Amino acid sequence: MKHVSLILSVVAAGVLTLTSCKSEFEQHMMQFAPMKPNMVTYADQTSDTIHVLSTDAWKLTVDDSWLAVTPNEMTPKYKGALYNTLLKFAFTANTNRLTRQTYFHVKGGHTINMPVVQVGWLNISAPAATYKDLNNDKVNDRAYYKVKLDAKATALPFYFTTYTDGAMVQTNAAWIQVPTAAQTAGYHPLSLTITPNTTKFERAGQITLTSAGITDTIEVVQAAAN
Repeated sequence: MKHVSLILSVVAAGVLTLTSCKSEFEQHMMQFAPMKPNMVTYADQTSDTIHVLSTDAWKLTVDDSWLAVTPNEMTPKYKGALYNTLLKFAFTANTNRLTRQTYFHVKGGHTINMPVVQVGWLNISAPAATYKDLNNDKVNDRAYYKVKLDAKATALPFYFTTYTDGAMVQTNAAWIQVPTAAQTAGYHPLSLTITPNTTKFERAGQITLTSAGITDTIEVVQAAAN
């Protein structure tokens, strides 16, 4: 997953405790699975999941209204049994492109917390991006892409993951060939065909990826022929 430069509090994902009761030991457990420091979602993403493993009853709260999580509580049927509950997240696409973050809290025998971050860009893994903080809050809001190609280049790796059907790849350059059909949700490791530059002039073009009404642009510069 693409590196996200964010200032987040250090949050314990889970704690395993042992307590004694009349010389018998009871094991109490509550943790997220998989264990991770935060959950990162992308601008066109509207759902995600994580598991809670717990031996105790718990209730869940969320700090901000843009994130909905279900279920919001669990009551164990059998004492001491370990219950695996799938949490489902629902939220809207991040169309204003400013990264947003919130926390949810699972409170039982103890409390575990998880930050949820929705970034302001699409999930493009190649080419590599640079990032900018647009509103000076020390959180990256936008990803930028620029590729420099040799004059003899014939292909450009373009790898991305979209979370809704209907994503489109387009270009304004005749020397870059892109798929014309809409893309389904999922991972797409594309190799775009590049026509070698036989002229004595450097040339520039753009590739755009649009998903859920959100567009990221890749600037492509191809060197002049020797």
